[in-house]
Amino acid sequence: MDKGNSNDFDMKDFFEKQKAAAANNQFNRPGEMGAKKEFTPPGSTPAKDAASTDNKDPNGTDMPFEIDKETEAEILEIVNSFISLANKHAEGRKLPINIISDAFLYAAARYNAFLVASADQKSISTNQKEYVEAFMEQYKAMLKDHFEFYKNNPL
Repeated sequence: MDKGNSNDFDMKDFFEKQKAAAANNQFNRPGEMGAKKEFTPPGSTPAKDAASTDNKDPNGTDMPFEIDKETEAEILEIVNSFISLANKHAEGRKLPINIISDAFLYAAARYNAFLVASADQKSISTNQKEYVEAFMEQYKAMLKDHFEFYKNNPL
C-alpha cells in the first residue's frame, strides 16, 4: 500500500498491521509516551441506565473484517470489560449517563488516533481524512446494528 496516496487507504490492511504489531509488542500503549492527563468530564446528575455486559453479540459479528470465533470471543470479552467499567463509573459518580458515553467515545478516539500515529507517523498527515472516515463508517455500521437489535428486542 502506497502510504502517500490516499486512494490506496485500506482499513483492513491497517487493522492487520496493528494486530501484527501488537503480537510482536512493536509499539507502546497509550499512556506510555507522556500522554495528556486522563479525561475527567464534569457533571451533576446521577446516572440512570447501564449497558448490558452479557457475553453475547446480538448481531453475530459486527467486526470490521473477517475473524475466527476464538478471536471474536476474545474481542467480546474485552468489549464486556469496557462496558462493565463504564457501568461502574456510572454507578460511582453523580454524572449523567451521556457523560459516561462521551468519555467512552473520547477514549476510543484518543486510542485510535494513537494507533494510527504509532503505525505510520508519515501517513497521518496525508491520510487523516481517510482514517477519520474509515473509523466513522465502522462506528456507524456497528451503532446501526445495535440500534436494530434493540428495536427488535425491547428492553
